[in-house]
Amino acid sequence: MKKINIVLSVIFLSLVFNSCVKSVVKKKMVIAQAQFLKKSEYYNTLKLQQPHKINKPEKFILYNNYMLLQDVFSGIHILDVSNSSSPVNVGFIPAANARDFSVKNNMMYLDCNRDLVTLNLSNLQNIMVESIQPNVFISQNMHSNGDSTMVFSGYKYIDTVISNDGELYGYYYGKNFFEFSSFAGSGLVNSIGSGGGTSVGGSMARFTLVNNYLYAADNNALLSFNITNEKTPSLTSKQNLNWGVETIYPMADKLFIGTNSGMQIFSITTNPGNPVLQGTFSHARVCDPVIADGNLAYVTLRSGTQCQGFINQLDVVNITNVSAPVLIKSFPLTNPHGLSKKNNTLYICDGAAGLKIMDASSAQDVKVVKTLEMAKTFDVIATQNIAYVSAEDGIHVLDISVEQNPVEKSIIK
Repeated sequence: MKKINIVLSVIFLSLVFNSCVKSVVKKKMVIAQAQFLKKSEYYNTLKLQQPHKINKPEKFILYNNYMLLQDVFSGIHILDVSNSSSPVNVGFIPAANARDFSVKNNMMYLDCNRDLVTLNLSNLQNIMVESIQPNVFISQNMHSNGDSTMVFSGYKYIDTVISNDGELYGYYYGKNFFEFSSFAGSGLVNSIGSGGGTSVGGSMARFTLVNNYLYAADNNALLSFNITNEKTPSLTSKQNLNWGVETIYPMADKLFIGTNSGMQIFSITTNPGNPVLQGTFSHARVCDPVIADGNLAYVTLRSGTQCQGFINQLDVVNITNVSAPVLIKSFPLTNPHGLSKKNNTLYICDGAAGLKIMDASSAQDVKVVKTLEMAKTFDVIATQNIAYVSAEDGIHVLDISVEQNPVEKSIIK
Protein backbone atom coordinates (compact mmCIF):
# COMPACT_ATOMS: atom_id res chain seq x y z
CA MET A 1 0.00 0.00 0.00
CA LYS A 2 2.86 2.34 0.88
CA LYS A 3 4.55 1.61 -2.46
CA ILE A 4 1.32 2.41 -4.34
CA ASN A 5 1.01 5.73 -2.51
CA ILE A 6 4.59 6.63 -3.41
CA VAL A 7 3.95 5.85 -7.09
CA LEU A 8 0.75 7.89 -7.09
CA SER A 9 2.58 10.79 -5.46
CA VAL A 10 5.29 10.73 -8.12
CA ILE A 11 2.67 10.73 -10.89
CA PHE A 12 0.78 13.57 -9.20
CA LEU A 13 3.92 15.71 -8.80
CA SER A 14 4.89 15.02 -12.41
CA LEU A 15 1.48 16.19 -13.64
CA VAL A 16 1.59 19.31 -11.47
CA PHE A 17 5.11 20.13 -12.67
CA ASN A 18 4.26 19.66 -16.34
CA SER A 19 1.09 21.73 -16.04
CA CYS A 20 3.17 24.66 -14.77
CA VAL A 21 5.69 24.58 -17.64
CA LYS A 22 4.71 25.98 -21.03
CA SER A 23 6.30 24.53 -24.11
CA VAL A 24 8.61 26.79 -26.09
CA VAL A 25 8.03 26.92 -29.84
CA LYS A 26 10.72 28.29 -32.13
CA LYS A 27 9.99 29.04 -35.76
CA LYS A 28 12.33 30.29 -38.47
CA MET A 29 10.63 33.04 -40.46
CA VAL A 30 11.29 35.90 -42.82
CA ILE A 31 9.45 38.90 -41.47
CA ALA A 32 8.75 42.17 -43.22
CA GLN A 33 9.13 45.48 -41.41
CA ALA A 34 7.18 48.45 -42.75
CA GLN A 35 9.32 51.25 -44.17
CA PHE A 36 8.35 54.90 -44.62
CA LEU A 37 9.47 57.82 -46.79
CA LYS A 38 8.65 61.48 -47.09
CA LYS A 39 5.87 61.90 -49.67
CA SER A 40 8.11 63.78 -52.11
CA GLU A 41 10.75 61.05 -51.89
CA TYR A 42 8.15 58.32 -52.27
CA TYR A 43 6.70 59.74 -55.49
CA ASN A 44 10.20 59.87 -56.96
CA THR A 45 10.45 56.10 -56.50
CA LEU A 46 7.46 55.36 -58.77
CA LYS A 47 9.64 54.18 -61.65
CA LEU A 48 9.65 50.97 -63.66
CA GLN A 49 11.72 48.20 -62.10
CA GLN A 50 12.70 44.75 -63.26
CA PRO A 51 9.79 42.28 -62.96
CA HIS A 52 9.03 40.81 -59.55
CA LYS A 53 7.44 37.46 -58.97
CA ILE A 54 3.80 37.85 -57.97
CA ASN A 55 3.35 37.45 -54.23
CA LYS A 56 -0.22 38.34 -53.27
CA PRO A 57 -2.37 39.21 -56.31
CA GLU A 58 -5.75 40.86 -55.89
CA LYS A 59 -7.22 43.63 -58.04
CA PHE A 60 -6.25 44.07 -61.67
CA ILE A 61 -7.22 46.01 -64.79
CA LEU A 62 -6.83 45.29 -68.49
CA TYR A 63 -5.38 47.96 -70.77
CA ASN A 64 -4.74 47.30 -74.46
CA ASN A 65 -2.72 44.05 -74.46
CA TYR A 66 -1.56 44.47 -70.88
CA MET A 67 -2.70 43.62 -67.39
CA LEU A 68 -1.84 45.88 -64.49
CA LEU A 69 -2.01 43.81 -61.33
CA GLN A 70 -1.99 44.92 -57.71
CA ASP A 71 0.36 43.00 -55.43
CA VAL A 72 -0.89 43.83 -51.94
CA PHE A 73 1.51 46.07 -49.97
CA SER A 74 4.10 45.68 -52.72
CA GLY A 75 3.21 47.45 -55.98
CA ILE A 76 1.80 47.04 -59.47
CA HIS A 77 2.93 44.39 -61.95
CA ILE A 78 2.76 45.06 -65.69
CA LEU A 79 2.01 41.87 -67.61
CA ASP A 80 1.91 41.41 -71.38
CA VAL A 81 -1.13 39.19 -72.03
CA SER A 82 -1.22 39.55 -75.83
CA ASN A 83 -0.42 35.83 -76.00
CA SER A 84 -2.79 34.37 -73.43
CA SER A 85 -1.04 30.98 -73.61
CA SER A 86 2.24 32.52 -72.57
CA PRO A 87 1.83 35.82 -70.66
CA VAL A 88 5.01 37.73 -69.86
CA ASN A 89 5.85 39.62 -66.67
CA VAL A 90 7.49 42.74 -68.10
CA GLY A 91 7.87 45.25 -65.28
CA PHE A 92 6.98 46.44 -61.81
CA ILE A 93 6.03 49.80 -60.28
CA PRO A 94 6.71 49.89 -56.51
CA ALA A 95 3.47 51.66 -55.59
CA ALA A 96 3.23 49.81 -52.29
CA ASN A 97 0.46 51.95 -50.80
CA ALA A 98 -1.79 52.13 -53.88
CA ARG A 99 -5.18 50.45 -53.40
CA ASP A 100 -6.86 51.16 -56.77
CA PHE A 101 -6.00 52.48 -60.20
CA SER A 102 -7.33 53.07 -63.72
CA VAL A 103 -5.66 54.03 -67.00
CA LYS A 104 -6.78 56.22 -69.90
CA ASN A 105 -4.56 57.20 -72.82
CA ASN A 106 -1.48 56.07 -70.90
CA MET A 107 -2.35 58.17 -67.86
CA MET A 108 -2.61 56.08 -64.71
CA TYR A 109 -4.76 57.42 -61.88
CA LEU A 110 -4.05 55.82 -58.51
CA ASP A 111 -4.68 56.48 -54.86
CA CYS A 112 -1.48 56.74 -52.89
CA ASN A 113 -2.20 57.08 -49.21
CA ARG A 114 -4.83 59.89 -49.33
CA ASP A 115 -3.68 61.50 -52.59
CA LEU A 116 -4.88 61.06 -56.18
CA VAL A 117 -1.72 60.70 -58.27
CA THR A 118 -1.49 60.85 -62.07
CA LEU A 119 1.40 58.90 -63.62
CA ASN A 120 2.32 59.28 -67.27
CA LEU A 121 3.09 55.79 -68.63
CA SER A 122 3.73 56.86 -72.24
CA ASN A 123 7.41 56.05 -71.76
CA LEU A 124 7.74 53.36 -69.12
CA GLN A 125 11.48 53.92 -68.92
CA ASN A 126 10.76 57.46 -67.80
CA ILE A 127 7.50 57.40 -65.80
CA MET A 128 6.48 60.93 -64.87
CA VAL A 129 4.33 62.16 -61.99
CA GLU A 130 2.06 64.62 -63.80
CA SER A 131 -0.02 65.79 -60.85
CA ILE A 132 -0.90 65.11 -57.22
CA GLN A 133 -4.29 65.97 -55.74
CA PRO A 134 -3.54 65.90 -51.98
CA ASN A 135 -5.85 64.55 -49.30
CA VAL A 136 -8.86 63.87 -51.52
CA PHE A 137 -9.47 60.44 -50.00
CA ILE A 138 -10.45 59.70 -46.43
CA SER A 139 -9.02 56.18 -46.60
CA GLN A 140 -5.74 55.85 -44.76
CA ASN A 141 -3.36 53.06 -45.65
CA MET A 142 -3.29 50.71 -42.67
CA HIS A 143 0.48 51.16 -42.39
CA SER A 144 1.30 54.36 -40.56
CA ASN A 145 4.07 55.48 -38.23
CA GLY A 146 2.06 58.40 -36.86
CA ASP A 147 3.82 61.05 -38.97
CA SER A 148 1.42 62.58 -41.52
CA THR A 149 4.33 63.69 -43.73
CA MET A 150 5.47 60.07 -44.20
CA VAL A 151 3.96 57.33 -46.36
CA PHE A 152 4.39 53.57 -46.45
CA SER A 153 6.97 52.63 -49.08
CA GLY A 154 7.36 48.86 -48.78
CA TYR A 155 9.02 46.32 -46.53
CA LYS A 156 12.47 45.50 -45.26
CA TYR A 157 12.86 41.72 -45.00
CA ILE A 158 14.60 40.20 -41.99
CA ASP A 159 15.54 36.57 -41.28
CA THR A 160 14.62 35.77 -37.70
CA VAL A 161 13.60 33.07 -35.24
CA ILE A 162 10.37 33.59 -33.30
CA SER A 163 10.05 32.06 -29.84
CA ASN A 164 6.83 31.99 -27.89
CA ASP A 165 4.97 30.06 -25.22
CA GLY A 166 3.33 27.54 -27.50
CA GLU A 167 0.33 29.71 -28.41
CA LEU A 168 1.47 30.49 -31.96
CA TYR A 169 -0.84 28.74 -34.39
CA GLY A 170 -0.17 30.56 -37.66
CA TYR A 171 1.35 33.86 -38.71
CA TYR A 172 3.37 36.07 -36.44
CA TYR A 173 1.61 39.37 -35.95
CA GLY A 174 4.00 41.88 -34.41
CA LYS A 175 3.73 45.59 -35.13
CA ASN A 176 3.83 46.11 -38.92
CA PHE A 177 4.98 42.55 -39.61
CA PHE A 178 3.78 39.64 -41.74
CA GLU A 179 5.22 36.39 -43.03
CA PHE A 180 6.81 36.70 -46.46
CA SER A 181 8.03 34.52 -49.32
CA SER A 182 10.84 35.87 -51.54
CA PHE A 183 10.65 36.24 -55.30
CA ALA A 184 12.53 37.50 -58.39
CA GLY A 185 12.00 38.18 -62.10
CA SER A 186 13.50 39.54 -65.35
CA GLY A 187 12.67 41.54 -68.50
CA LEU A 188 11.43 45.08 -69.26
CA VAL A 189 8.98 46.83 -71.59
CA ASN A 190 9.08 50.39 -72.96
CA SER A 191 5.43 51.11 -73.68
CA ILE A 192 2.00 49.70 -72.91
CA GLY A 193 0.49 51.06 -76.12
CA SER A 194 0.44 54.15 -78.29
CA GLY A 195 -3.17 53.83 -79.38
CA GLY A 196 -4.71 55.18 -76.19
CA GLY A 197 -7.88 53.60 -74.86
CA THR A 198 -9.47 53.10 -71.46
CA SER A 199 -8.76 50.33 -68.97
CA VAL A 200 -11.32 47.71 -67.95
CA GLY A 201 -11.66 46.92 -64.25
CA GLY A 202 -13.18 44.06 -62.31
CA SER A 203 -16.11 43.94 -59.92
CA MET A 204 -13.85 44.52 -56.90
CA ALA A 205 -12.60 47.85 -58.27
CA ARG A 206 -13.04 51.17 -56.46
CA PHE A 207 -12.03 53.22 -59.52
CA THR A 208 -13.81 53.38 -62.88
CA LEU A 209 -13.62 55.58 -65.97
CA VAL A 210 -16.59 56.72 -68.03
CA ASN A 211 -15.91 59.13 -70.90
CA ASN A 212 -14.13 62.16 -69.42
CA TYR A 213 -14.73 61.29 -65.78
CA LEU A 214 -12.99 59.21 -63.16
CA TYR A 215 -15.23 57.91 -60.38
CA ALA A 216 -13.82 56.65 -57.09
CA ALA A 217 -15.48 54.85 -54.18
CA ASP A 218 -13.87 55.86 -50.90
CA ASN A 219 -15.21 54.14 -47.78
CA ASN A 220 -18.07 56.59 -47.18
CA ALA A 221 -18.10 58.73 -50.33
CA LEU A 222 -18.40 58.79 -54.11
CA LEU A 223 -15.85 61.11 -55.70
CA SER A 224 -16.04 62.43 -59.27
CA PHE A 225 -13.09 63.87 -61.19
CA ASN A 226 -13.14 65.61 -64.58
CA ILE A 227 -10.23 64.29 -66.64
CA THR A 228 -10.75 66.34 -69.80
CA ASN A 229 -7.26 67.56 -68.96
CA GLU A 230 -5.97 64.02 -68.58
CA LYS A 231 -2.78 65.04 -66.79
CA THR A 232 -4.54 67.09 -64.13
CA PRO A 233 -7.87 65.68 -62.87
CA SER A 234 -10.15 68.12 -61.08
CA LEU A 235 -12.55 67.12 -58.32
CA THR A 236 -16.11 68.02 -59.34
CA SER A 237 -18.10 66.45 -56.50
CA LYS A 238 -17.81 64.44 -53.33
CA GLN A 239 -21.01 62.83 -52.12
CA ASN A 240 -21.20 61.33 -48.66
CA LEU A 241 -22.71 57.84 -48.58
CA ASN A 242 -23.29 55.32 -45.83
CA TRP A 243 -20.06 54.01 -44.32
CA GLY A 244 -18.75 50.85 -45.93
CA VAL A 245 -18.51 51.79 -49.63
CA GLU A 246 -16.62 48.96 -51.29
CA THR A 247 -16.90 48.74 -55.08
CA ILE A 248 -18.02 50.63 -58.18
CA TYR A 249 -19.22 49.24 -61.50
CA PRO A 250 -20.30 51.21 -64.61
CA MET A 251 -23.05 50.27 -67.06
CA ALA A 252 -24.10 52.70 -69.79
CA ASP A 253 -25.18 55.89 -67.98
CA LYS A 254 -25.30 54.30 -64.52
CA LEU A 255 -22.89 53.66 -61.67
CA PHE A 256 -23.53 50.73 -59.35
CA ILE A 257 -22.00 51.21 -55.92
CA GLY A 258 -21.55 48.20 -53.65
CA THR A 259 -21.58 48.91 -49.93
CA ASN A 260 -21.71 46.58 -46.95
CA SER A 261 -25.34 47.50 -46.40
CA GLY A 262 -26.67 47.55 -49.97
CA MET A 263 -26.32 48.49 -53.64
CA GLN A 264 -26.79 52.11 -54.72
CA ILE A 265 -27.52 53.19 -58.30
CA PHE A 266 -26.41 56.59 -59.59
CA SER A 267 -27.25 58.27 -62.90
CA ILE A 268 -24.53 60.16 -64.78
CA THR A 269 -26.75 61.19 -67.69
CA THR A 270 -27.55 64.83 -66.92
CA ASN A 271 -24.49 65.91 -64.97
CA PRO A 272 -21.68 63.32 -65.05
CA GLY A 273 -19.60 65.50 -62.73
CA ASN A 274 -22.24 65.19 -60.01
CA PRO A 275 -23.97 61.76 -60.16
CA VAL A 276 -27.57 61.58 -58.97
CA LEU A 277 -28.77 58.79 -56.68
CA GLN A 278 -31.70 56.98 -58.32
CA GLY A 279 -32.26 53.84 -56.28
CA THR A 280 -31.07 51.63 -53.44
CA PHE A 281 -31.25 47.90 -52.80
CA SER A 282 -30.67 47.13 -49.13
CA HIS A 283 -29.47 43.93 -47.50
CA ALA A 284 -27.91 42.67 -44.28
CA ARG A 285 -24.42 43.91 -43.38
CA VAL A 286 -22.04 41.96 -45.63
CA CYS A 287 -19.55 42.67 -48.43
CA ASP A 288 -21.19 42.94 -51.83
CA PRO A 289 -19.41 43.39 -55.17
CA VAL A 290 -21.96 44.09 -57.91
CA ILE A 291 -22.17 43.97 -61.70
CA ALA A 292 -25.06 44.83 -63.99
CA ASP A 293 -26.25 43.65 -67.37
CA GLY A 294 -29.36 45.06 -69.01
CA ASN A 295 -32.27 44.98 -66.58
CA LEU A 296 -30.50 42.79 -64.05
CA ALA A 297 -27.89 43.34 -61.37
CA TYR A 298 -25.90 40.53 -59.78
CA VAL A 299 -24.71 41.02 -56.23
CA THR A 300 -22.47 38.60 -54.32
CA LEU A 301 -22.86 38.77 -50.55
CA ARG A 302 -20.20 37.31 -48.30
CA SER A 303 -19.42 37.05 -44.63
CA GLY A 304 -16.09 37.51 -42.94
CA THR A 305 -14.31 39.55 -40.28
CA GLN A 306 -14.28 42.77 -42.29
CA CYS A 307 -17.75 42.28 -43.68
CA GLN A 308 -19.36 40.90 -40.52
CA GLY A 309 -22.69 39.15 -41.17
CA PHE A 310 -23.17 35.48 -41.99
CA ILE A 311 -24.63 35.51 -45.52
CA ASN A 312 -22.91 33.91 -48.51
CA GLN A 313 -25.02 34.06 -51.64
CA LEU A 314 -25.73 35.53 -55.06
CA ASP A 315 -28.62 37.98 -55.30
CA VAL A 316 -30.24 38.56 -58.68
CA VAL A 317 -31.97 41.94 -58.71
CA ASN A 318 -34.44 43.42 -61.20
CA ILE A 319 -33.35 46.99 -62.01
CA THR A 320 -35.90 47.75 -64.72
CA ASN A 321 -37.13 50.47 -62.38
CA VAL A 322 -33.83 51.77 -61.00
CA SER A 323 -35.60 53.84 -58.36
CA ALA A 324 -37.05 50.64 -56.84
CA PRO A 325 -34.80 47.60 -57.42
CA VAL A 326 -36.48 44.29 -56.61
CA LEU A 327 -34.86 41.05 -55.50
CA ILE A 328 -35.75 38.22 -57.87
CA LYS A 329 -34.03 35.37 -56.07
CA SER A 330 -31.00 34.43 -53.96
CA PHE A 331 -28.70 31.48 -54.60
CA PRO A 332 -26.37 30.00 -51.92
CA LEU A 333 -22.59 30.12 -52.32
CA THR A 334 -19.58 29.47 -50.07
CA ASN A 335 -17.76 32.82 -49.74
CA PRO A 336 -18.16 34.77 -52.99
CA HIS A 337 -15.92 37.68 -53.97
CA GLY A 338 -15.62 39.15 -57.49
CA LEU A 339 -17.75 38.19 -60.48
CA SER A 340 -18.05 38.74 -64.21
CA LYS A 341 -20.52 37.83 -66.94
CA LYS A 342 -20.39 36.83 -70.58
CA ASN A 343 -23.71 36.46 -72.32
CA ASN A 344 -25.71 34.06 -70.10
CA THR A 345 -22.77 32.75 -68.09
CA LEU A 346 -21.62 34.08 -64.72
CA TYR A 347 -18.09 33.54 -63.43
CA ILE A 348 -17.95 33.91 -59.65
CA CYS A 349 -14.86 33.82 -57.44
CA ASP A 350 -16.16 31.75 -54.54
CA GLY A 351 -13.15 32.15 -52.27
CA ALA A 352 -11.56 28.86 -51.25
CA ALA A 353 -14.34 27.00 -53.11
CA GLY A 354 -12.76 28.01 -56.44
CA LEU A 355 -14.32 29.55 -59.53
CA LYS A 356 -18.02 28.83 -60.01
CA ILE A 357 -19.38 28.81 -63.57
CA MET A 358 -23.11 29.48 -63.44
CA ASP A 359 -25.83 29.33 -66.06
CA ALA A 360 -27.73 32.63 -65.74
CA SER A 361 -30.05 32.21 -68.71
CA SER A 362 -32.98 32.21 -66.25
CA ALA A 363 -32.93 34.82 -63.49
CA GLN A 364 -35.21 32.55 -61.47
CA ASP A 365 -32.92 29.53 -61.78
CA VAL A 366 -29.24 30.48 -61.79
CA LYS A 367 -27.29 27.27 -61.27
CA VAL A 368 -23.73 26.05 -61.01
CA VAL A 369 -22.74 24.03 -64.06
CA LYS A 370 -19.06 23.65 -63.27
CA THR A 371 -16.52 24.43 -60.55
CA LEU A 372 -12.83 24.98 -61.21
CA GLU A 373 -10.75 24.18 -58.17
CA MET A 374 -8.17 26.88 -57.45
CA ALA A 375 -6.42 28.49 -54.54
CA LYS A 376 -8.61 31.15 -52.90
CA THR A 377 -10.08 33.26 -55.70
CA PHE A 378 -10.54 37.03 -55.52
CA ASP A 379 -11.66 38.68 -58.79
CA VAL A 380 -12.40 37.81 -62.41
CA ILE A 381 -12.71 39.69 -65.69
CA ALA A 382 -14.28 37.89 -68.67
CA THR A 383 -13.53 39.63 -71.95
CA GLN A 384 -14.17 38.22 -75.43
CA ASN A 385 -12.97 34.60 -75.25
CA ILE A 386 -10.64 34.96 -72.27
CA ALA A 387 -11.28 35.14 -68.52
CA TYR A 388 -8.62 36.24 -66.05
CA VAL A 389 -8.97 35.06 -62.46
CA SER A 390 -6.84 36.38 -59.59
CA ALA A 391 -6.20 33.75 -56.94
CA GLU A 392 -3.77 33.28 -54.09
CA ASP A 393 -1.43 31.27 -56.34
CA GLY A 394 -1.44 33.71 -59.28
CA ILE A 395 -3.53 34.79 -62.26
CA HIS A 396 -5.32 31.97 -64.04
CA VAL A 397 -5.92 32.59 -67.75
CA LEU A 398 -8.94 30.68 -69.08
CA ASP A 399 -10.21 30.04 -72.59
CA ILE A 400 -13.97 30.69 -72.44
CA SER A 401 -14.76 30.31 -76.13
CA VAL A 402 -17.08 27.59 -74.84
CA GLU A 403 -18.54 29.76 -72.12
CA GLN A 404 -19.64 27.13 -69.63
CA ASN A 405 -16.62 24.92 -70.12
CA PRO A 406 -13.53 27.08 -69.40
CA VAL A 407 -10.12 25.58 -70.14
CA GLU A 408 -7.03 26.87 -68.36
CA LYS A 409 -4.43 28.12 -70.84
CA SER A 410 -1.79 29.41 -68.45
CA ILE A 411 -1.11 30.75 -64.98
CA ILE A 412 0.92 33.85 -64.18
CA LYS A 413 2.96 33.54 -60.98
